[in-house]
Amino acid sequence: MIREWCEQEHDLQISKKGAKRLADGGRHLSFAELDDQLATWVREQRAGKKKVSRRMIQMQAQKNFVQDDNEQEFKVGKHRLVTEVYGSHNFVAREPTTVCQKPPKEYEHALVNLVMYISQLREKNNFQHIYAADETAVWLDSTGGKCIADKGAKEVSVLTTGHDKMRIFLVNISLAFVPLSMRSSLVNTAKVR
Repeated sequence: MIREWCEQEHDLQISKKGAKRLADGGRHLSFAELDDQLATWVREQRAGKKKVSRRMIQMQAQKNFVQDDNEQEFKVGKHRLVTEVYGSHNFVAREPTTVCQKPPKEYEHALVNLVMYISQLREKNNFQHIYAADETAVWLDSTGGKCIADKGAKEVSVLTTGHDKMRIFLVNISLAFVPLSMRSSLVNTAKVR
């Protein structure tokens, strides 16, 4: 053991100042071949723009594992197995991105123009009542959740069925100025519902 340390002295001296150990140090993977198979599978799925989750990696590990008589029992732990695959192959969990997430170049200018236009209309017409409407989208097939991808990837695109854009809008409308005579009737109808 001391001989090994003496042989490694030169490597330690030329390594980075903050290095705590030599490269390839630490605990070795119990199932290195399975780890490589899982990494290859993840890269194939991502090349086809398919979403990959931690649970999918677990299920694939159970499917790929072939136990020999002399090997220890294989348990697919959600965190340990996936964390080993993450660390050794530079994977991270990321939100799927799309090209349309970047705001258009004229975004700020268009918003300022809209606010100015509305304020000019209010001054010109002297409106008595102002209504505010809010649309809330309810997604029919959301692709939400994180996806495993290579660390540093610019975009994480996911192939979908096309139903992720389909949604139903719920519209909430409120009145900015309500006369006193109408307030009590609005409260009473709200209690009845």
